[in-house]
Amino acid sequence: QQQQPPQQKSHVLGQSATVVTANVCCLPSFAARFNNLHNTPARARLISSRLINQAVPSLGPDAASAAANGELPPPLLHHLPHADFLVLQELFHAEDVVVRELQRLYPYIISDVGVHSWRTNRWMMNSGLLLASKFPILNVFFQPFSVSGRADAFASKGVLVAKVDLSNGQAESPTIQRRVGYVVTTHLQAESGTVSIRQQQLTELEYCVSRFVERTMENQDLICFELLCGDFNFDNMSEAEGDNFRHPMLEKYVDLCKHEPGTDHDWAIGTVLHKEHLHTSHMREPLLLSEALTDPRYQAQLIEAAEPADGGLASGRRRIDLALVHRGRAGLAYMRAVPSSLHFVTALAGLTDHLSLALTVNIDESGATDTQGTIDDYSNGGSENRGPRRRRGQDDQYTYDDDVDYGSNAEDAAIHIAENSSSSSSPPRPRLVTGVKTLESFI
Repeated sequence: QQQQPPQQKSHVLGQSATVVTANVCCLPSFAARFNNLHNTPARARLISSRLINQAVPSLGPDAASAAANGELPPPLLHHLPHADFLVLQELFHAEDVVVRELQRLYPYIISDVGVHSWRTNRWMMNSGLLLASKFPILNVFFQPFSVSGRADAFASKGVLVAKVDLSNGQAESPTIQRRVGYVVTTHLQAESGTVSIRQQQLTELEYCVSRFVERTMENQDLICFELLCGDFNFDNMSEAEGDNFRHPMLEKYVDLCKHEPGTDHDWAIGTVLHKEHLHTSHMREPLLLSEALTDPRYQAQLIEAAEPADGGLASGRRRIDLALVHRGRAGLAYMRAVPSSLHFVTALAGLTDHLSLALTVNIDESGATDTQGTIDDYSNGGSENRGPRRRRGQDDQYTYDDDVDYGSNAEDAAIHIAENSSSSSSPPRPRLVTGVKTLESFI
């Protein structure tokens, strides 16, 4: 008699939650060569193997303690920590390879997300975003940006946000039925000289997430955290991108690496690796790269520089990958979530041109609090307040998406839910669930 695999055990939220974000540069092989990378299918197999090799039992010294004590060495890991959530960017190619492997750890995976139209992506690539969760996903939506430029006009870049059930199906109290969290990932416009495009994308990002939280929150929900991770393609120090890092949206999030707009803490390092050095000995091995980056001389050699306002170079400081925690929205019930650690992770050394990030938030078990802050209200009524206005660009370098029917593209996203888990070498067969809600479903 054939033995049935054991049922997937429910993942239980502890006193903290960890998210890992990584740009994996899984472009078609011909395009990846522009980043000094090649053979994307082979890299995807190695990337997925390292992503599930979460062998670090403890995060150890972290960014929060480094900031408090004024320590200069950056908090580095050469293996991924145990992560409750994993978000990826630039997974344009070999996605099935990565999803198949990730299902060994993550029973809930959202991938192959995008809106396909001439105006959005020239019928070419999807968003490249993936979100994997150990907790059940309650609601999800994807919204493509209404503006893109240059090579990004061929990709459906945008915002992917999910509401997850952290309560394990158990009521917290007669008045608060379940704990929930929000996990957001995005990938903004690439290339220099596109500050204005990213500025509009940040505004759209803020609006989309705000509306999603508003529309999916139920009276008895208790929010444990709201995490925003991704590749923002600007750093907090280069003055040419000052409009981006001073965007009001970023003030609503905690960034452990940021001292103030325009200045990072001394221990923070960049996340973009120098492409010409990707195949040197230090860059190919996670442990060697982690050890090298503790030395400022190697940081300057291996990581791209930021360009602050004083006209010099901040060597090794171009930090464009972010992992942020929202400070809390007025009028909603929140647990007290404190970002406790952030680590730069070299686990994908030699396979991509970015460092990964691991962010952990501690969750106060004492109960709910109502936030006292305020948040911009984009929904005062009327069709004119339904979000950032879409407009047609006059410059041929830009593409403005002004009449795409986003609501009709729900089938473009795939949610993979593993029905069973097995200790055997074969991962569980995914169940494809259709009906992913996009922004127009909520506003």
